[in-house]
Amino acid sequence: MLRDCLASLFGEGSGAVGEILVVDNASTDGSPAMVRGEFPSVRLIANQENLGFGVANNQGVAAARGRHVLLLNSDTVVPSGTVALLLAKLQEDSEVGMVGPRLVNADGSAQRSAFRFPTPTILLLEQLSLARLLPVVRRRDVGSGRDDSLSVDWLLGACLLARRDLLQTLGPFDPRFFMYGEDIDLCYRLRATGWDIRLVPEAVITHLGGQSARRYRVQMALRSTESMYLFYRKHYSTPALFSAVLIFRGVAAMKWLRDVGRLGWFALRGSEREHIRLLLEDLGLWVRVVRLHPPPQVLPATEDYPDDSVPRRRWRCAALTSVPTLRALTAGIASLP
Repeated sequence: MLRDCLASLFGEGSGAVGEILVVDNASTDGSPAMVRGEFPSVRLIANQENLGFGVANNQGVAAARGRHVLLLNSDTVVPSGTVALLLAKLQEDSEVGMVGPRLVNADGSAQRSAFRFPTPTILLLEQLSLARLLPVVRRRDVGSGRDDSLSVDWLLGACLLARRDLLQTLGPFDPRFFMYGEDIDLCYRLRATGWDIRLVPEAVITHLGGQSARRYRVQMALRSTESMYLFYRKHYSTPALFSAVLIFRGVAAMKWLRDVGRLGWFALRGSEREHIRLLLEDLGLWVRVVRLHPPPQVLPATEDYPDDSVPRRRWRCAALTSVPTLRALTAGIASLP
């Protein structure tokens, strides 16, 4: 995947990409050797251990030399001209701090690219797979022809273009989020300090996505829940965190009951062992989610990452009575002039 991603960046053709950096989190698939052998002009940072998605991206931002930085997952393919389109949209409005493209699957079908901030109501709808029915657009700016852009709460971290000085001022990613949630946290801090975040639908990239999530789906689901608890502890009130715990545990209990029934049905039908194995995995996952506790407090700031918390927002919650075996990720950083 990384080879295809780098090849697509070199084929950008617009001159928008000034330098490319790859941060490798101790991968075991030969990625560092491939980069050195096939893309000698790429600056490679090879970590000796998996430091997490956020830390790897922060290393790339610190090493980048351009005025703008494109944070890009290695499981993406960028069509020619896409980076230039994103850069133009970022530069045309001084109030925009970050932009992102529309994401599609390998077959061209749409992925969710932008989201609402996970307030308790939105979190409940997400857990029930209903949030996609709600609009994610805060404001639409219509330009001439195909230049429309959409103001959104937060963008998926697979491809983000931002001003480098802004990223350096705000962190950029909080390393306390090992995986999942760091993109929500960054966008939340950007918006809290007055910056706009835009989805550029005309800019489209292919995001294969989910490779590690499918292989280690139980661990990844637990990581996602842990990260959401951390986000709530960091930015929202204690009642809101309590609501999030109730939502995760309540939905997990409902899914456990559902899957117990499915397991009995599959057993009676004599279904394949693989189906039964996956259901047993899911049953174990729901139990672990119910037992998962939020952090008692946000981890203290470090010398490398100062406290960046913004004033907590209090939500009305009365009605609503984050992997040791993960395959190391590779982060791609494109520094733009």
